[in-house]
Amino acid sequence: MVTRIGAPIVAETARPNLQEVFKRYAFGPFVLDARREVLCAGGVPLPLGPRAVATLAALVERAGEVVTKDELLDRVWPSEDVNESNVAQSVYLLRKALREHGVTGAIATVARRGYRFTAAVELLAEPQRPPIPIRLAGEAAPVGGRVRRWLSAAVALALLMLAGVPAARAVSHPPPLSARGAELYRLGRYYWNLRTPLGLATSTRLFHGVVASDPRSPLGHAGLADAALMTADYEHPHARVAALYAQARREIAAALALDRGSAVAHASLGMLRYAANHDESGSEAEFRRAIELDPNYAIAHHWYGTTLLERGRLAEATRELHAAAALDPVSSATGGWLAEASYYGGRYRDAITYARRALDLDPHRAGALRRLGLAYELTGDVRRAIETFQRMRVSGPDAGYAPALLAEAYARAGRRAAARAELRDAVRLHPRDGDTALAMLALGERERGLAILAVMRPDSSDYRALVDPRLAPFRDALRERARRLKHQG
Repeated sequence: MVTRIGAPIVAETARPNLQEVFKRYAFGPFVLDARREVLCAGGVPLPLGPRAVATLAALVERAGEVVTKDELLDRVWPSEDVNESNVAQSVYLLRKALREHGVTGAIATVARRGYRFTAAVELLAEPQRPPIPIRLAGEAAPVGGRVRRWLSAAVALALLMLAGVPAARAVSHPPPLSARGAELYRLGRYYWNLRTPLGLATSTRLFHGVVASDPRSPLGHAGLADAALMTADYEHPHARVAALYAQARREIAAALALDRGSAVAHASLGMLRYAANHDESGSEAEFRRAIELDPNYAIAHHWYGTTLLERGRLAEATRELHAAAALDPVSSATGGWLAEASYYGGRYRDAITYARRALDLDPHRAGALRRLGLAYELTGDVRRAIETFQRMRVSGPDAGYAPALLAEAYARAGRRAAARAELRDAVRLHPRDGDTALAMLALGERERGLAILAVMRPDSSDYRALVDPRLAPFRDALRERARRLKHQG
């Protein structure tokens, strides 16, 4: 869980210079030791000078707030004859260092004022330890034979539980993670939240490290299950989905064997049952159980909210997603899904706000550009909608869906020649897609568009097209056509 820093780290009566900063902070793969003037990535110190680290400390301790250039000059260069170019140079070096380790956009420029640190920051209470070497999956530390035999038996029992066989007894609660395991787990969740192939692969290696470091903790196994589940989701259809689901099932069984009361493992089981087994009631029961065990576990609220939204339970979904956002306000995934819920709820201004927030946190967030453009379109701002869909065309995995969206937006703007050109590309790329059908309807090709929509099923992945607000003027005609098709069949 992310801790928002709410208090200054120097006494009110003290002069706020670098020597009085003593806290340690974690964000992304980094740990900042402001007292020692060291920034580490994955336990390895980075070659940054003390002025740059001091600049970062000033920004991080007030994460989310604007720190003016004058404040930075007073803090980092007290009583020295320097100007704003020194601040700009330090910020440039910091951005370069963060970018090299996969963190972009963490230091935002506020025009004519200063800078704001936007990444999630956690205040670390423990003293600095030596750098932690991160083992790859194949380099796991050996586990004693007794522990291995005990764990194998417990996993077998948990697999029977997952198959519906009642357990004979509950396993006692495990000890908390060691300092090393906690650091690996935190890094694993950071990379997991990126939802990219590289991020998921990195998180898998880190979660293997947690299992090796803390073999009696369920968290490493649950993390491995979540990495497999998200790989199946985000890389489908290229991923070996069945194998990934089987892997997730094994890891969840291992986690529950270690701790029957693990909220993290029950949330993972909820997503597995939803995605792999299509068991909506069983999935919901697991999410509720996870939230009961740990009401502050943001991922349980997030996953419960997304599955409720896909089932059409909009109000409940929005409630759970808001709970997730309150617990983890810098999750781009939750922001993207809140944009989705707001769009389908007809709250287009809210959808714009959430989509932009998600894109600020992750410019490559899948689906956020699409939702942003559609929300602009339905508020009447077609110019911004077109600009957004043009951005979508050149960025991310959804680029192939941009022509259909552009075709509809151009049609709304009266640019019919451009709309028809985009529609030709849309038909070539995704001839049976809902956005292609809606583009046809916008261009007056009523029969072609309705023919595509009429054969879509509300209980499948087509549900979004069938409840899309853009379809409202054609809903009666679509129902009539569907009735005729059913009668003919």
